[in-house]
Amino acid sequence: MAIGDLPQIGITSYAGYTFNETVDTTLYRVSPQYDSAKRTVIACEFTIGLKWTIANKFGTKAQIQDMIARLTRAGEELRYEGRGFGNEAVNRGVVKDVNWGPHPGDVTLKPVGAGLAVEAEWKVTFTIPTCNDAVFNGIMEWNFGANYAIDNEGVTTRTIRGYLVIANNRNRPGDRAVPRSADAFRAAITPGLLRGFKRESQEFTLSPNKSKLEYAFVDKEIGTNAPGDGILSAEASAGYLADTPGARAARLV
Repeated sequence: MAIGDLPQIGITSYAGYTFNETVDTTLYRVSPQYDSAKRTVIACEFTIGLKWTIANKFGTKAQIQDMIARLTRAGEELRYEGRGFGNEAVNRGVVKDVNWGPHPGDVTLKPVGAGLAVEAEWKVTFTIPTCNDAVFNGIMEWNFGANYAIDNEGVTTRTIRGYLVIANNRNRPGDRAVPRSADAFRAAITPGLLRGFKRESQEFTLSPNKSKLEYAFVDKEIGTNAPGDGILSAEASAGYLADTPGARAARLV
């Protein structure tokens, strides 16, 4: 039976490259991705391995070059349907990879037909949430910790360190623009100032892919004579003045 006579089983394609009838699934793995506190699963990373044969009586060079160009591009549309694992369609419609994927792996080629046939293998990973109420944008993970340092005079310095991770991907497959940045969430992650403390410093570090914002806030205790909310610093002085000897002194503040 010729390759073209084999029945089509489902649809498998990536970046416009459609796998032919010989494609076989060699791997289908789902790996839960936990937050750093190990409290919850924020998404699942899927890995699919495929193996298929490319044959052409006029030679396979052009097909191979086109295939490699397509299967090595990140963030393209992936379809994996009708193969018994459910229908995966990533970066198609509302379902989007939340970590700039899909991410293609190696393309492995083996000649099997004197330049007229090639056996190919390829893997791809993508990350999506799998809960029933899954969303594909916004905050994925937000964790922080606190340190309290007390000096020999009893003055407390509070340091809060944390990070925020957002779901991120292109507006459309192949787009190079960055649609959103975790830096836009600074206001959401800024902790309130305790009464009697002043903010000594604040630090933000944005990851290269713009999906993660790390931060640190240092607040130091200044006692009960703290200025009101929204006042960064205040100074006051007091003295007494008498115009003539024996006169009642006037207090100056």
